[in-house]
Amino acid sequence: MKRFALFTLLMTFAISVFAFNDARLLRAPDIHENRIVFTYAGNLWTVDAAGGTAVQLTTHEGIETGARFSPDGERIAFTAQYDGNTDIYTIPAGGGEPQRITWHPGNDELVSWTPDGKSVVFSSNRENATRQLKLYTIAVDGSLAEALPLPQGAAGEFSPGGNRFAYNPLPASVFRAWRRYRGGSAPYIWIYDTKTGEVTEVPRKNSNDVYPYWMGDAVVFLSDRDRVMNLYRYTPGGAVEQLTRYTGADIKSYGTDGTRLVFEREGRLHVMATPESKARTIRVDIPDERLNLRPRLVDASKLIFGAGISPTGKRVVFGARGEIVTVPAEKGDIRNITGTPGVMERRPAWSPDGRRIACFGEKEGEYAIFLYDQKGTGQARVFEIPDPSFFYELKWSPDSRHLAFNDIKANLYILDTTNGKITRVDADPQFLRVPSPAWSPDSTWLSYRLSGENGFGRIKLYNTKTGKHAFVTDGMSDADNPVFSPEGKYLFFTASTNLAQDTAWLDMSQYPHHPTNNIYLAVLSAKEPSPFAPESDEEEIKSENDKKADPKKDKPEKKTNGEKKPVRIDPAGIESRILALDIPAGSYSSLQTADNMLYYMNRPQTGNKPSLHCYDMKERKAKELGSDLGAFILSHDGKKMLVRKNRTTWMMLDAGKPLKEAKPLKTAAIRTWSDPRKEYRQIFHEAWRINRDWFYDPGMHGQDWPAIWEQYATYLPYVSHRDDLNYLINMMLGEYTCGHAYNGGGMYPDVERVAGGLLGADYSVENGRFRIQRIYTGENWNPELRSPLAGPGIDVKEKDYIISVDGVDLTANESIHARFLQKAGKQVVLQVNSKPEAAGAREVTVIPVASEYTLRHRQWIEDNRKQVEKLSNGKVGYVYMPNTSTAGFDYFNRYFFAQLNKGAIVIDERFNGGGFVADYVINMLNRPFLSWWQPRYGAPFASPNSGHWGPKVMLINEYAGSGGDFMPWAFRKTGIGKLVGTRTWGGLVGISGYPPLMDGGYVTAPSFGIVSEDGEFIIENYGVEPDVEVVIYPRDYQAGRDPQLEKAVETVLEELKTKPARKFKHNGFPRGR
Repeated sequence: MKRFALFTLLMTFAISVFAFNDARLLRAPDIHENRIVFTYAGNLWTVDAAGGTAVQLTTHEGIETGARFSPDGERIAFTAQYDGNTDIYTIPAGGGEPQRITWHPGNDELVSWTPDGKSVVFSSNRENATRQLKLYTIAVDGSLAEALPLPQGAAGEFSPGGNRFAYNPLPASVFRAWRRYRGGSAPYIWIYDTKTGEVTEVPRKNSNDVYPYWMGDAVVFLSDRDRVMNLYRYTPGGAVEQLTRYTGADIKSYGTDGTRLVFEREGRLHVMATPESKARTIRVDIPDERLNLRPRLVDASKLIFGAGISPTGKRVVFGARGEIVTVPAEKGDIRNITGTPGVMERRPAWSPDGRRIACFGEKEGEYAIFLYDQKGTGQARVFEIPDPSFFYELKWSPDSRHLAFNDIKANLYILDTTNGKITRVDADPQFLRVPSPAWSPDSTWLSYRLSGENGFGRIKLYNTKTGKHAFVTDGMSDADNPVFSPEGKYLFFTASTNLAQDTAWLDMSQYPHHPTNNIYLAVLSAKEPSPFAPESDEEEIKSENDKKADPKKDKPEKKTNGEKKPVRIDPAGIESRILALDIPAGSYSSLQTADNMLYYMNRPQTGNKPSLHCYDMKERKAKELGSDLGAFILSHDGKKMLVRKNRTTWMMLDAGKPLKEAKPLKTAAIRTWSDPRKEYRQIFHEAWRINRDWFYDPGMHGQDWPAIWEQYATYLPYVSHRDDLNYLINMMLGEYTCGHAYNGGGMYPDVERVAGGLLGADYSVENGRFRIQRIYTGENWNPELRSPLAGPGIDVKEKDYIISVDGVDLTANESIHARFLQKAGKQVVLQVNSKPEAAGAREVTVIPVASEYTLRHRQWIEDNRKQVEKLSNGKVGYVYMPNTSTAGFDYFNRYFFAQLNKGAIVIDERFNGGGFVADYVINMLNRPFLSWWQPRYGAPFASPNSGHWGPKVMLINEYAGSGGDFMPWAFRKTGIGKLVGTRTWGGLVGISGYPPLMDGGYVTAPSFGIVSEDGEFIIENYGVEPDVEVVIYPRDYQAGRDPQLEKAVETVLEELKTKPARKFKHNGFPRGR
């Protein structure tokens, strides 16, 4: 014991020393003379340019980053979350009290200082109608921010004389988890002349050129033009010089004071005395308490990954934040069965005999099946799985001997817990279709759904004793959700005959369809009568010789061995023994049985909330037990029901009783022990494994994935904050060069959110007050588009001054946004006046909104539509699509069908956020004309009635991606029309669903890629090029022009000359027949 204690003490000391000395993951540095500022573990630190022991500058629990020294080195500006929002602050370079500069409720991120040190430059989408960022300047006293006269911008800096501004129009964030990105969003550098309004582009060939800063007359920047991020310099003569020549790891960020450079590479800081000098790596020691890494008890109630119920419902088992815990239905304490911090256990299942709890858990870096005693005593039995992967569910056989389980590869297995043998039962051939098994009551049969070649599900049976299979359904309907009746006479399932395009889950064409299903049962034995045979009430006639019944003799025989009566299944002719339950069609799932009851969920695709129902086989009647729930699980004895109301609310209910009688479980009291050091390693490895097992290319785009793990795992001892871990995972994912590789979330320190209110307006500062320049009117009948300053009884006009807010005078010496903190959704009294004075002011009560984006976005769309109307003299319609998901479907239907009378159409998919494959849109735009119809009265009409046969053009840009890549590609491939704008994002390896990480974080793995009919992988990491390229320059923006929109209208009008709109004609009514 003493040796163990000493070993523990030495290891603790070693870890502490290791943590303090020569630290890694030092990020986002800047330099001024002999002082460096950087971010470590979410806080700002400073250190001498020669290295040494760092001094902590900030200690807030939020993230402080992006620090930049003022030109004189006296102050440091940075981005922080001090007051419940992401804003810009300054702090004395030697430490002190932070001063807040921005107050807008949107996210503001520091970019640089102005040369005079009186203002800072920051990026924000606060006033944008799209996903673009814009650049602003704001004085350090925090007055009204002023937008730079640029259409977009993410990073940049003024030249020392202030007459030029080098900047990135596009953000650098696209390649944080995508090294060697070459799509349409690859950032470039423009140098804007503040006097002429013209721009000069730094020469490149589709590289990522980011973070331009001035060093005298030259612009220094990072570029991966040699496939690795290095420092380069653009000189006044137009030449580009390479300053560093690293291979392997990228330079991630850097800073300069105009003479010296400091940069971050491989987690360490490197200093260059001049651009021409050799970089010197400095050692930085961090005297940090590392409080973020201290083990602690944490709330696990919001991170429940799987649930089960004990055989009689006395307890419930949860997978909670990586641990397996049981919670009493009423009496007793919460019990942690596993107690393994830093090890992930998922998907618990309680054995029907009550003795054991099974789950998936980690052994030597892979998932295995663990069997624990239900009280957590003794040693767990472990069954390794031959083909390691991720697994979805465990289902015990009723005799508690076998476990059926499935994996992400759609395999179905059975584990014999008596001998450890694992049998592969079947595998579904369809992507994202994992067979979910149901046991027969005698533990002999499994039933499950298996996809046919047509994509429809068939109900299949498997005999565990003989190994033989048999189908129950023929594949002409989509069957699913099989479950045996308690006595084994019937097999219940759902089937849909109008599933239609819903099988094509990636296609937008599924949206208009709302398939339903019905519930059926198959009579399993050919000798079993129908449970729905005609009934008739008849008197029972007894003869005189009938003996009086003997209650003792008439009692059914008790089974002493606990075995169930064997289930008889006659596959031959079973399709003719399928019967429909007398239940209206719905969206049914989650079928479960107990006694004579069938329980099921109805999850309507539109309208009503999910509801719980039961069907009484004796009474042959269905009833609703309640609604607004997520899921339910029956106990093995069929007497109790576990109900999930939402993500955190679980309840217990007597089976068959109304949902309103359910009693909440004490899940809010679930606490588990968290050891961040162990968790970070597990989460990092989980992210690596998820990508190993889900990435669409088994060869990982040629990367040695185990070697990638080894490369980045070396940084794990230096991870001191959850943000560091996300940063590290991002770097790892970036190695396979593919889009849709995302990660984020997790257990960050709690920072209270303080929301601000907005009035849906633009302001200027005039006569010492804020003056309303534009009111975004929105659509007040739509709650999401309600405008605070527009509507009945709100007497506020454009050009009015705001005199006071809630009775307190408002002047331009303070931030207008500071006055609306925590005012969103609340009544605010304004005084407004056409003059900048209180005399004669009008008093109005308004309700600010939390975000103006939807108001500005809808106004932008309407402005575009009206501009197209004006430019084409009413001949051309305008349809905007923000994505290829629900909103895109709604927008298309709203705008397209309302403008079928137009001769031509411009479809604008700029900034399209993707979602699904927009086959619905392509089909609608490309419908062939079939015929006219001539009625006796009224106008002629066409078939199809909703077709448009005039010319069409699609607008694209670098922000359109994923489904926004596919749609323009399909638009051109089908010959609908030309593409106008700039090359799209280039991300068409899609993502699906993935297991949540232990602490609630997430990671994705691109899991299916687009292949042309020629067999080539296309679009990914390049995008879709326009037929007519049009770039929007600052001079266009300053003139109030959208040259892309103008060119689209010009192009389609030109086509309209040779391809006029189809007009009705007929050659006379028939005569002489």
